[in-house]
Amino acid sequence: MQQFPFIQLPEYFTTMLKSNMQSKGMVYYHFIQNNPDLFQLSQNFLKIEKKPGQMFSDALKSMGWSLFRDQLAHVLLHFNLYGEYPMASVQNCRLSQDLAEFEHASSDYATGGYSRAYLLAFYLKMIDYLAKRERREVVEEYSSLVDQSLIDLLSFSQIRITKVDWVLLILAHFDHYLQRDYLATLLEKKTRFSEIYNDLSKEQKNQMMSNLITYGYAISEVDMFSTIFV
Repeated sequence: MQQFPFIQLPEYFTTMLKSNMQSKGMVYYHFIQNNPDLFQLSQNFLKIEKKPGQMFSDALKSMGWSLFRDQLAHVLLHFNLYGEYPMASVQNCRLSQDLAEFEHASSDYATGGYSRAYLLAFYLKMIDYLAKRERREVVEEYSSLVDQSLIDLLSFSQIRITKVDWVLLILAHFDHYLQRDYLATLLEKKTRFSEIYNDLSKEQKNQMMSNLITYGYAISEVDMFSTIFV
């Protein structure tokens, strides 16, 4: 397991990805209008179809949350990879396409309305790009830490999971430290995460907690890691 590098993702984006966009109180286009940096970024780089005489807010509303999210993720990934924003407005979402696929793969286990799995995939890809830009040697890409077989371990949960990103990240560490079959057996027995964590070595615990803190910092949710093993 590799140590996660420090990075802080744009808070305006992580806030939206952590929020329930099916809730009437969290309408993405109102959030954009109230965030000047995000509003400017949207106008400059996103492909938003605006009819003659149509207000920008109405065009955003017609665009839909998923397409807006995918285009914005593409722009932010492009900036992190190349050090600059795209020269023209987004024509496709090639850099973020796999994030939507990752979210779809975990959709049977996650609470609807949230983009938490998408957030985790976005974070892992951002630190992949950060490593490439800094030309750091990595054993494997961070985005490969969570694969379909690991996602399938969520089937042992009897409820849909809201903060599925944290659960998948914890499972990725357990999976690295323990054998997959052994981990699956523990989950099938409904073993608490705190019990599995206590079986790790001191070095493994330290690395795992360090990575969880780093992730929490990146998504502006530093209080989560301290309660997940309770």
